[in-house]
Formats: sequence, structure tokens, C-alpha cells
Amino acid sequence: MKSTLRIKKINGIEYWYEDIQYYDAETKQIRHQSKYLGRNVNGKPVRVRDAMNSKEETFLPPSKIKNHGSIKRADVIDLCRITKDQAYILLCRLKENGAIFQKGHSRGTFYVLEK
Repeated sequence: MKSTLRIKKINGIEYWYEDIQYYDAETKQIRHQSKYLGRNVNGKPVRVRDAMNSKEETFLPPSKIKNHGSIKRADVIDLCRITKDQAYILLCRLKENGAIFQKGHSRGTFYVLEK
């Protein structure tokens, strides 16, 4: 049967799915199966983990940190609309690459640009 692309809005975030219809001979009904394609970014599906692996700058450009002066993980979650685990991974990668510098510990942790 025919497959269609659709956008689902979950918790205010838009995601692309491929909706595949098929005939179930046992129940004699048409069923649907959804396949995740990625998050809606500028009208195109972008897989979040693939994008995070390729270019961190697409999620958190240095200009965002520069505008705020410093940034916390909660700010990254709000700005990039990603989960706390994804924000942690993103900040760790930026820190390892030398793009940002960590100051403070535990609840007081914030990040600034390397000078």
C-alpha cells in the first residue's frame, strides 16, 4: 500500500513520520505503522542524534553563548529543545573540543567561551 509523510506534534515539538499502511489478513483490516524520520527543522526531517554527531554548532552556535555571556545546561535544553541527556552530551563534546570552558561544579556549573 501507499506510504505518506506526516508531522506529529509531541510536547510542542514537531517530528516527521512515514505512515505505512498495510492489510492485516488475520483481522481483515487495514493497519498503520509509523516510522520515525526525524525532528522538523526548517521543513525537513533531521535525526537529532545524527545531527549532534556531525555538527554541534548547528544545535548550539557560539553566538548563543556569546549573547548570554555564560550558559547552563538548562539554558541549552530550552534553546535547542533537546533532552537533558542530549544537552549533557552536547556540552561534553564542546568542552572536549575546546570550544567552551566549564566553571563551577554540580548545581553551580556554567559554561563560557574559550578566550
